Amino acid sequence: MPKVSQAYRDRRREQILHATLKCVTTKGFHQTSMREICREAGLSFGAVYNYFRSKEEILAALTEMGREGKGAQIQKLEDCATAREALARFFELVFAANTDGALQMYGRVDVECYSEALRNPQVFEIMRQELVSLHQSLTALIAGWKDANALSPEIDTGDLAHYLIALSIGIKIQLLMVPELDAERLERLVTRVHSEGIWTSPVQGRGRA
Repeated sequence: MPKVSQAYRDRRREQILHATLKCVTTKGFHQTSMREICREAGLSFGAVYNYFRSKEEILAALTEMGREGKGAQIQKLEDCATAREALARFFELVFAANTDGALQMYGRVDVECYSEALRNPQVFEIMRQELVSLHQSLTALIAGWKDANALSPEIDTGDLAHYLIALSIGIKIQLLMVPELDAERLERLVTRVHSEGIWTSPVQGRGRA
């Protein structure tokens, strides 16, 4: 029996992952079956099971790919001249999911799987690890801002990382659920809030900044 090359295995694996992405974005993770993934991939059950034993294993592989990509993007932010520039670039990446077809597909899967995680312990752990990894990468980036005295000393780096993750997930959901939303205008506002501020006066009190 001829030996299967690694390149062949990689292509087959990518074929299964892409088919799963398409199925999940169309029907949702819960409603997608292994049979449908096999049909979409154009492969037999046996061929797919040589690579993945369940939907959850496929999801774990997909999120691992996403983790590597996000980690690389965050690492590049360290090359920005200033912390403000890095933060602005971070939001550019968040909003890019609305214009890049592949990123938009991954964004839909993320949102779908956060919901699935509430009822599926395996998916919960997969998505939790996704958040933990993203939090670690962002915390390391923010620690660099603090070391450069670009961040107020009382700001906790881990808390700020959690805030940025929460904001990015919220933006992702908004763009998916409210398609008529002007994404460019929202991006400009978000960037302004985190670079210039929005208040006209520093005075505290009711109805005042």
